Amino acid sequence: MAAKSDRFYRSFLIPKRSGGQREIAAPIPLLLHCQRWILERVLSRSRIHDAAHGGVHNRSALTNARIHAGAAAILKLDIKDFFPSVSTGRGVGVFRRLGYPANVATTLALLCFCKGKLPQGGACSTAIANSILFRLDSRLSKLGEKLGLSYTRYVDDLTFSGAYIGVGFQDIVKEIVISEGFEINEDKTRLMRNASPKFVTGISLSSGAPRVPRKFRRSTRNEAFQILKRGIECHMDHTGRYDPLVLERVMGRLSYWRMVEPECELAERLLNSIVEYAKSLTSVSEGRV
Repeated sequence: MAAKSDRFYRSFLIPKRSGGQREIAAPIPLLLHCQRWILERVLSRSRIHDAAHGGVHNRSALTNARIHAGAAAILKLDIKDFFPSVSTGRGVGVFRRLGYPANVATTLALLCFCKGKLPQGGACSTAIANSILFRLDSRLSKLGEKLGLSYTRYVDDLTFSGAYIGVGFQDIVKEIVISEGFEINEDKTRLMRNASPKFVTGISLSSGAPRVPRKFRRSTRNEAFQILKRGIECHMDHTGRYDPLVLERVMGRLSYWRMVEPECELAERLLNSIVEYAKSLTSVSEGRV
């Protein structure tokens, strides 16, 4: 597997929110088993900066966004093509820093990379990314502290917040990112100040507290209502979208809504109703069998 790891992946495309498509390389079960072993037994000892929130136990997009709630100014930046830009050589460095000799470190890295790049979809990819970006996180965190700003990173999304962020600050961040061997995606850089809408890792902070975006709330609520009113088959007939996992997707969206807004009674009520409806379908199906 280490010699020909690219043969042990299946690749597919998913749409990006900003347009275009992103390639996901997912390991087949045998390689996935190896990667999970490496993640648990080896990479769990890697240093992770406190600013990292993606792929870290007890941290999430919500904990990442919550740190910036109530800030008058928020700067968001994105590392351009992050996963494809991480080479196997950098992966070898991660394992070397953990104390492994060169030959072992190389074999472990080859099991975690695909075609010489860090694959989106690999079990070890986020942990390796957090290890590689430890020094960048340290430098950006210290920069933020000097200027009274909070800094967090969610995988390849960098966020600063505070009372004031000047336009020139992003140029300083860009220089640091370049010096660490990466680039900033200029198209995704956003400086949100004063009364402008504020979003961090897909969560709205405009009200001063984490909220799901209005569009997400409206579409999730409407779909849940329609499923409960019409039934799943009539709902799919009406929308023309025949998705066998539509219930699971709606439950996932409602669970996410409840996580971001635990005090929201509507999200709680809709989630409970959809779960009960799903159970009723299972009971009917088992009765027929």
